[in-house]
Amino acid sequence: MKRKIINYILFLIIGIIIGSSTTFVIMYKKDENNNSSIQEAITKETKKILLRNDMYNYVETIEKSIKDILDEDEKIVLKKCDLVFKEDVFMEIDEDEQIVEKGFRIEDIPFKSATPLDNSIITINDKGKIEEATIYVEGYKLHYDFLSVSVESTE
Repeated sequence: MKRKIINYILFLIIGIIIGSSTTFVIMYKKDENNNSSIQEAITKETKKILLRNDMYNYVETIEKSIKDILDEDEKIVLKKCDLVFKEDVFMEIDEDEQIVEKGFRIEDIPFKSATPLDNSIITINDKGKIEEATIYVEGYKLHYDFLSVSVESTE
């Protein structure tokens, strides 16, 4: 009789140990998944903030480049136009999205961070200010509308 009681107690203790261990492993794994998803979300939001700041830097750099070009060559009469980024140069495009061969160009822009991808586009007014810009960089679409910058993932 004592042997049966001891066997039941041992069986109960072993069951508690196995159950506790399994519960711990499951809860630890779940907590680990939550922590990594929180870290990923924080990293993603931090990246968006940095890219938003970069977009303001892009706008400032491009507007300064436009001003420098206009100051150097007083013959240029600027009109509202769209510039597309191709091969490290912003080039004027017409209504049919064709590059204007002798159009306005902005070259040698010293970007503070990653260089925009081709097909990034900006619209400048006749005063040389950016009205609107869409720049693709590092897997994100940055859109500037003269008031603010929105950041969307393209992946």
